Amino acid sequence: MKNGETNSIIQELAELIILKIDRMEIEASQLSIKHFFSPDRIKENHFGVIILQNNCAGLIYTALSDEFEKASEQLNPDKFTGKSAIQLLKSLIGHGRTAMEEMICMGLVNALSDTIMNHQTPDPRNYQMDSLEFLNLQPSDHVGMVGFFPPVVKKIEEKKIPLTIIEKKKDLLQTSPYWHVTLDPQELTKCNKVIITATTVLNNSLDDILSFCRNADLRILIGPTAGFLPEPLLARNINVIGGSIVKDPYQLIERLEKDEKWGDSVKKYCIRHL
Repeated sequence: MKNGETNSIIQELAELIILKIDRMEIEASQLSIKHFFSPDRIKENHFGVIILQNNCAGLIYTALSDEFEKASEQLNPDKFTGKSAIQLLKSLIGHGRTAMEEMICMGLVNALSDTIMNHQTPDPRNYQMDSLEFLNLQPSDHVGMVGFFPPVVKKIEEKKIPLTIIEKKKDLLQTSPYWHVTLDPQELTKCNKVIITATTVLNNSLDDILSFCRNADLRILIGPTAGFLPEPLLARNINVIGGSIVKDPYQLIERLEKDEKWGDSVKKYCIRHL
């Protein structure tokens, strides 16, 4: 399924958020957009941020493809300042979306999801556990990975456990004694544990990827942009979601502008459904 089609996970998330927000007693002014940061294309940190008046923030990945990077360059963040996040989201769903609109949807979905989860009792996010702890690597495992996560690759390689990495770009194809990169998602059928990048939600490839994970008894979705409500992911038999909340939005923007590590401007969490 391509960008612009309405039957997407972002669409499901947006509709769920609108339903939940309509039932909550939140002052409308708190859901207006206070600041929208979009990075320069030359930066190494390819992330944007939407900040609401309530200081909840939503992360956006802008380097999914050349189309997304160009859209990020053309975006005028200032024109969104003061707009209602919920009304903007309503205006963007229900029709085909451009790459720019899809990125904006992702930022709005994450910022409004943060708002909703902050009001939930208990908050479903666990800040003490690392999502990758649930891998519990064993010698008999064959791990699948959608998207290349170097620190995780190193950890699995050190244990000499077979690892299959799925990528979309031919220039990333490579092989080592214990892992290899392939363009063929069919190879995920060999894996009993699978780690999936959250950008599969943005490019709407997650359902396709999951169709090859039927033999896996553990599916983990991770990434900075996985800050959305968990229900549509858990319904797809994702066992663990590893995301991040933005603790200090303006400190994060400063670090993004300087191509610095995010540090304590964000905080990782996991949501599990084992």
